[in-house]
Amino acid sequence: AGAMEIIGCSSQPANVPAKSLEQGKTKKAKPAKVTDFETGREAFQKIYAMARFWAADAQPVRFESRPRKEDKRDGTGSVWSGTFASSSRHQIRSYLWSGASADDAPEAGITPGTADVFNESNASTRPFDLTFLKVDSDKAFAVASKKGGAAVLKKNPEIPVKYVLFWDAPKGRLVWQIIFGQSEYDAKLVVWVNASTGDFVKIEH
Repeated sequence: AGAMEIIGCSSQPANVPAKSLEQGKTKKAKPAKVTDFETGREAFQKIYAMARFWAADAQPVRFESRPRKEDKRDGTGSVWSGTFASSSRHQIRSYLWSGASADDAPEAGITPGTADVFNESNASTRPFDLTFLKVDSDKAFAVASKKGGAAVLKKNPEIPVKYVLFWDAPKGRLVWQIIFGQSEYDAKLVVWVNASTGDFVKIEH
C-alpha cells in the first residue's frame, strides 16, 4: 500500500528513473491495428453470409476488390464489395467488407448499403450461381501474372491491382477480371480468367 501511495504523489520519486516511468506509459499504449488481407473467395463467403440474412434467396451479381496502397498485389485485398439480388424482395443490395486498418479506410467489418430496385430483365445485373466459383482470386492473379501482369508490376511496382468477378452473359461463364490499374479505364493491362476452370480467356489493353 505504501508503494502505491508514493507513485500516486505529484512529485517524481528520486529512486525511480524517468526512463522507467516512460516505459510504463508505453506499455499502456493501444496495440497497432493489423490489416487483414483476404482472397476474393474468403471475403465473398463473409459478405454472402450477411446477404443471406437480408434475403434467403440472395444471389451474387458482382464482386470486386477496392484497391488500396497497402494491398499486397498477390490476389488478395483489404477491401471487397459484393452486390446481391433478391427475386423475392425485388431488390438489389451491396455490401462492403473491410480488413483495412489505415485511418482513411472504411470501417472494419461488413457494412451494408441501401437496397435498390432489382429488374430481373436487366442483363447487366443478372445473378450467377455460386457453384460456378471454383477458382479464387489468387489463382486468377497467378494466371494474369504469366500473361503480362508480372512485367507490368516490374515496371510499375506501385500500380493498384483490382479483381472483379462477374457473369459473362454472352459466353455463359463466370470470369475474373484482373485489372492492373485503379479501374479498367486507366489500366495498363486487363486479363480475363475463367473463374470455373482457371483457364486464360483474353487480354485487354
